[in-house]
Amino acid sequence: MSDQRTADSVLRSQGARFGSRRLRQTMQAKGLAPALVASTLQQARATELERARDVWQRKFGAPAPDAAGRAKQMRFLAGRGFDGDVIRRVVGGAVDDD
Repeated sequence: MSDQRTADSVLRSQGARFGSRRLRQTMQAKGLAPALVASTLQQARATELERARDVWQRKFGAPAPDAAGRAKQMRFLAGRGFDGDVIRRVVGGAVDDD
């Protein structure tokens, strides 16, 4: 039960700021069981696009005017642990959205 609470705590406290890759790294560093990490990350992936958009909006607020600016935004989101496809959808904006 303690490990479950730890995993939930990581998801609750860091989930709004970080992507699933970063959350996985944090939970593995705490020594949580791989199955518990996987099930917790499955919950996080359901809202990953929305969380990435929120982080991007707070940091940048507007699409970059050029390729260098887009690359900077993509590196920022990658550093936060978001997946590449999610990053491309967020930085690409409405054009890449489904």
